[in-house]
Amino acid sequence: SNDYFEDLSNDFKYQQLEIIYYQALNATLKGNQHRATDLFHKLVSEDESLYIVRMAKRYLKNEDSHL
Repeated sequence: SNDYFEDLSNDFKYQQLEIIYYQALNATLKGNQHRATDLFHKLVSEDESLYIVRMAKRYLKNEDSHL
């Protein structure tokens, strides 16, 4: 895991989404599935043409199938 993204901010929308995505990935690496799920949920309403949005949806779909 890498805490670099935890304190990073940006004024541009895509970079903000990218930061959230990497925070979510880091949360999964740290075993914090609740935080990861919360962060991925922030991304799924964005433009699905973005890779990070598709990956967030895939993660959440996989989480739902494990319940």
